[in-house]
Amino acid sequence: MERLTSRQSEVLDVIHRLYRERHRPVYPDEIAVVANLYDRSAALKYVRALEEKGHVRQLEGHRGVLPADTSAVSSIPIVGVCAAGAPLPTFSDLGQFNFNAEFGEPGLVMMRIDGESMIEAQIADGDYVLVRRDPEPPSGAKVVFSIDGGLTLKVLRRAKGEVWLYPCNRDMKAMRLKPDENAYIVGVLVGVVRKV
Repeated sequence: MERLTSRQSEVLDVIHRLYRERHRPVYPDEIAVVANLYDRSAALKYVRALEEKGHVRQLEGHRGVLPADTSAVSSIPIVGVCAAGAPLPTFSDLGQFNFNAEFGEPGLVMMRIDGESMIEAQIADGDYVLVRRDPEPPSGAKVVFSIDGGLTLKVLRRAKGEVWLYPCNRDMKAMRLKPDENAYIVGVLVGVVRKV
C-alpha cells in the first residue's frame, strides 16, 4: 500500500472508527462531519485517494465505504424489508449484518421479514432471512419475489404453465402471478436469523 499523508491517515482513522462503531459501510457525509472536512465532496476526494492507495474500498453501486482489510464474508448487505404478506417497497440500504463464515458464499443478501404469511415455516415477523441470488430455483423452493416493485417471501410452485406463490399460513391464500405483472425471482431462502 502507498504511503499516506498525515491528513489522509486521519481520515482513514475516522473511517476505521466509524466502521467499528456502526458495523456497516461508512458514508461520505459522516466522514465529512467526524473528520471536520468542508463537505461531502471533500470527503469523497479523500475516499478516492485512499481507494487508489489500497486502504479502503467503495461498494459497487453504493456510496458506502469499507476499510480494505474487512473480510468480504464478515458481513453482507441488508437490502430491504421483505413482506410476508402484501409486497412492500423494494430495496433500500439498511446497513450491514455480520454472520458466521458458514454462510460465506457469493450472491447473498439479507432482508427483514414484515408479516405472518410464513409462520408455519418458522419464519416470523421481525426475522431476518438470508437469500442467495438465484433466478431459476426449483418448484417448492422458498423464494423472494419482486412483484411490481414490492418484495415478498413465498413458496414457489409451477403448474401447467402457471406460477403460484404459496404462503405458509393456512389463513392466507396463494397468489397466482398474472402475465402482465412486472415480477421476477430475486433469490432463494438459505437461512433465517431470529433475535430471541
